[in-house]
Amino acid sequence: MAQQETPSSTNNTTVQHERPDAVSQAGDSQRVSQWLEGRLASQLGGSAIEISQGQYERAKDRLGDDYDTRLEQYVEVAGETDSEADDRTAETLQETRQDQQEFANATQDYQNTYEEYQTARERGNETAARQAARELEALSQRISTTNQSLGTRYEQLENQTSTETDGTQKAISNTTQTILAQQETVRTETLVETRLRVRTNGSAVSFTNPMRLTGQVTTANGTTVANETARVAIGNRTYQTRTNESGVFTVVYRPVSLPVNATNATIRYRPPVESPYLGATSTAQVNVTQVSPSLSATVTPTTGGYNDVLEVQVVATVDGHVVPSLPLEATLGSSSVSTLTTDQGEAVLTQRVPVAISPGQRSLRIEHTRDDIAISPASTTPAVTVTATTTNLSIASTARDSRVRLQGRLTTVDGQGVSGQRVVVSAGDTTRSVVTNRTGWYQVTILNVSESQVSDTSAVPVTARFDEAGTNLNSSRATTTVSLPRVVRESVDSSGIPLSSSQLLVGSLLAVLLLIGGVVWARREDSFNDPTSHTAESTTQPAESETTEVPQQWLDRARSALADGDAQTAAVVAYSAVRSHMEDEKGLASTLTHREFRSVSEAELTDTDRAMLAAVSIAYEQATFTSTITTEMATEAVEAAVSLLSRTDE
Repeated sequence: MAQQETPSSTNNTTVQHERPDAVSQAGDSQRVSQWLEGRLASQLGGSAIEISQGQYERAKDRLGDDYDTRLEQYVEVAGETDSEADDRTAETLQETRQDQQEFANATQDYQNTYEEYQTARERGNETAARQAARELEALSQRISTTNQSLGTRYEQLENQTSTETDGTQKAISNTTQTILAQQETVRTETLVETRLRVRTNGSAVSFTNPMRLTGQVTTANGTTVANETARVAIGNRTYQTRTNESGVFTVVYRPVSLPVNATNATIRYRPPVESPYLGATSTAQVNVTQVSPSLSATVTPTTGGYNDVLEVQVVATVDGHVVPSLPLEATLGSSSVSTLTTDQGEAVLTQRVPVAISPGQRSLRIEHTRDDIAISPASTTPAVTVTATTTNLSIASTARDSRVRLQGRLTTVDGQGVSGQRVVVSAGDTTRSVVTNRTGWYQVTILNVSESQVSDTSAVPVTARFDEAGTNLNSSRATTTVSLPRVVRESVDSSGIPLSSSQLLVGSLLAVLLLIGGVVWARREDSFNDPTSHTAESTTQPAESETTEVPQQWLDRARSALADGDAQTAAVVAYSAVRSHMEDEKGLASTLTHREFRSVSEAELTDTDRAMLAAVSIAYEQATFTSTITTEMATEAVEAAVSLLSRTDE
């Protein structure tokens, strides 16, 4: 996009507008936000025009990466103000984009299906034509609903901003009306509208006192729809039925998920996809009485250790009648899984033994918890025995000057990595704790380890131990030593990073947070002097490149920020560590934007590593462009960064 020109004056040379992604100093936030509002509204309007012209991919491209960038910038500017109005506008802009993408997708699907419909009719394939016509019916309803939602969104935008959206709304509305008119023709050509009339044996209904419902299906002109198979849906219950020669069917309805305070139930007649008939809807008065179910559960096996699979088979009944479509949940410790019972009232839930449950006899709770539907809450608690699992802990160490890098893995005795567990490591008198990543690996660098005062080298003891209370894992320990050359101790700040490095990090971090869409990279050339590695077990220590020290310091700083409760800094620094490392490893340009960097990097990564890079990048975007990030998201980003650097090293 070309630079927006601003009026100049011989008496006033102030620049009124700049490209928001080029602004690196405080400016007129209101004017910038108004510029961005106009830009985003323009992209929405252009997308609506593209949709009306059948250019669906171009329409979606207008709401793609560039829209994301502008919206991120708008959110960043909104964060600089005390008003909540621009925050609400940002939400509306995001919701409008989502609705318009849905509208574009539904419209494109409709036109593609319409072509299939026309082809089927030209070939005389009535079955295929009816199937396509029925799909078109559902798509037209989806388009109509989205059109209404978009109308509301655009009204909100006009109320929240100074932008005019009449043209955009008209383009969306015209597209919708064209499709609805086209669908009316399809309906007339291929499908027959129906009517549904129902009567019941009374409004009182419960699972033990079912409702007998009789319905009659006719066409719009009163002709009976005779001897036709169909489905009748009441709530989330569906019954297979068939009309007789008079178009009449009968079902017996036992309510399960019908709300206890319901006064009416909706009955839907649904013909087969190859049928020429359209569906129809009616209602019946109801007065619901809640009843209690019985749950019986069998667990196989009844004994298990960490991450072992327990299969739970459940049957739900009321007075001997099985209860279908009943929501159930199985909970063991902090782990829960859920499902619905089948038409036979049965359910199978697969539960794994979580780590955070101590050994011994424990209760696996099976329950139905909803108290607002026709089936009241119920539970059962079969016993299971949780056993302790033996663990193995490895450690490898590498030293340079007074820095010691420790890396290892926590696994079960059969080699299964254990994630999310705290490992305490020490080198000399210095102790740190680190959390294992998703595959059980941990990695940490300890700075300023005590050196020998009497000789050129010193053998420093190195220890890693796992002893987490409240789990079903046995403790484990690994030890080794590492040789340190005699060095002069550097002055350090409270974070444990050498003062000059800490100052460099803070300066770089400030630049990262001030610049929108950019990162200032701090780099330092440093070489390794043939470090000596020691391993407690027979695991192979990955070779360390000359450029791994700087990213490792960034990771240490990220952990420190997490410990201090600074999630924003932790996320940004974790991203910096990954980017610095991968630029060196892959020879990537430092001038890439964060989106370009992620796109280029993903091309050479595995699916697992792509997921880790995504976690780091998304947290960085959240911290940089919104200034609001949860501790959980930042923690996941730091763990992903540690794991990603470990895996790419290997």
